[in-house]
Amino acid sequence: MALFPLKAPLSLDELIKTTCKLYRQSLFKALPITLGLIAMFDFILYGSYLFPKAYVYLHPQIALFVVVIMLTTTGTMFCAIDTVGKAKPFSYGKLIIFTLQRFLPLAGCLFSMLLLPALIAGFCAGVYFFLGYNNFAQPILFAWFMFSSLILFAVFVPKLFAPLLVFIDSLSANDSLDESARIVKGCFARCFELTLFASLILLFFAVLGHLFLAYIPALKTLPFGVVEGVSQILLLLNAPWAFALLLTLKYDLQQRHPSLEVNKVEKPKIKEPQSVRATTSEGDEDKYNF
Repeated sequence: MALFPLKAPLSLDELIKTTCKLYRQSLFKALPITLGLIAMFDFILYGSYLFPKAYVYLHPQIALFVVVIMLTTTGTMFCAIDTVGKAKPFSYGKLIIFTLQRFLPLAGCLFSMLLLPALIAGFCAGVYFFLGYNNFAQPILFAWFMFSSLILFAVFVPKLFAPLLVFIDSLSANDSLDESARIVKGCFARCFELTLFASLILLFFAVLGHLFLAYIPALKTLPFGVVEGVSQILLLLNAPWAFALLLTLKYDLQQRHPSLEVNKVEKPKIKEPQSVRATTSEGDEDKYNF
């Protein structure tokens, strides 16, 4: 049974239940894509250890290229979960080809999304260094860092669904940004809380191996690969739930803010009365012509 499109807006409890159902249905089908995303993520973090010392300097350039592939593969992940949610035929080849075709709109969308946050991030970083230069206490520096992080995330929220709209609804870069801002309007608090929750889930499981070592010193006696391997398995199992939550929230917002084109009512056509002269037959005209 298809979950999308939704028939009505969802309450918070219904949204979580729909997310969990979508997660169960799509977990194994999206598993190869999730593995690819985690492999690329690990290469970005730890790929320098794979290079000989003479070629370590190549890692940042290659990692930047991997980031681009990772962003595109994230679109494939959303498309895969969406295909399962709509109960459509599933094909990895078609999904990959489609997401590659949507790369240019995605690039334009991300570039537009980053302009304002980049300016705000520069300002926040300047204030942080100013506080550090003037020897403010560490709690103040930490508080400013957390506050500025929340501000940056809040700036992203109105545009956060634009990449999903590029892939799921096949919108252009500009249209996806406008549509994202439209569906978030009036539901900012709901979007902020749920998208932050999904982001924290991804972040938590991404750094879980380091948290294990930091808070459980006894694990330091184990090889780092064992601890990191366990955290990677947990990330593999839990990351799709965060993607499913964002996708379900996107459909919920669209149900709350239907497209204007869908609700557009066509004006009834009024038949104009014909003039008396227009309805006069040619024979009638001839009998008055001498």
